[in-house]
Amino acid sequence: MEQTNMMRSIAASETPPVKVEPLLTSYQPQFDMDFVKRLLGLQKAGSLSRSTRNRLEQMHDAVQQLLRPRVVWEVIPLAAIEKNHIELSSGLHLKSSKMAKVMTGAVYMVCFVATVGKKIDERIYHLMEQGKFANAYICDALGSGAVEAIAERFHSDFNRNFLQETSVSASGIRFSPGYCDWPVTEQQKLFSLVNADAIGVSLDKNSLMTPRKSISAIFGVYPEGNGLLKKNHNPCLYCFKKDCIARRSPAETAN
Repeated sequence: MEQTNMMRSIAASETPPVKVEPLLTSYQPQFDMDFVKRLLGLQKAGSLSRSTRNRLEQMHDAVQQLLRPRVVWEVIPLAAIEKNHIELSSGLHLKSSKMAKVMTGAVYMVCFVATVGKKIDERIYHLMEQGKFANAYICDALGSGAVEAIAERFHSDFNRNFLQETSVSASGIRFSPGYCDWPVTEQQKLFSLVNADAIGVSLDKNSLMTPRKSISAIFGVYPEGNGLLKKNHNPCLYCFKKDCIARRSPAETAN
């Protein structure tokens, strides 16, 4: 309860470290190739097959030309962090006990949506209609690796550019609807916080994003001198789903 009261005081008295109105950011098309290779089975097989490597090399440049990277984001003050939810200054609750644990100590939340656009979706569907399923699979993995690279780049840029000369000094790891115990249906709440229409991203009735190669996520912003170890903000340490493609570190403790 003491932490909740502290959080309410900080959120009410401090100005967000960056402007809270949405800012569009464009990036050069890139790929997180480690992530692409994991999607293509590197973890299971130890190495990619020769045919997969060849297809990946042949398709890399053509897929890169399809990418239209965009990010839109907002910085939102937090009102409270409870055991199983986060309360925003607007009164909106985001329900996830693991996310609440990850966000412990945060005073702001960065909410963002990133996409590489619709052209890659169109190419994947076209390849499948032609029966070129292996190529479609490679294209799909490259699209996922591209949007992952954008999300990582934005997160890194926020740390480097927007946290300088402010009262906050560190940002936590990303957390997305549909991961851990944060229901994908909470995507609707996340989209109410940021103008995703500005970059052409929308939700369907199942709370899934269009274009498909898009990422929505939040991460916490922490006070200067917070002193919390980075690993304490990583939910993977408390999760034993060993085959999760999004795993960022091995599990260390029991749930």
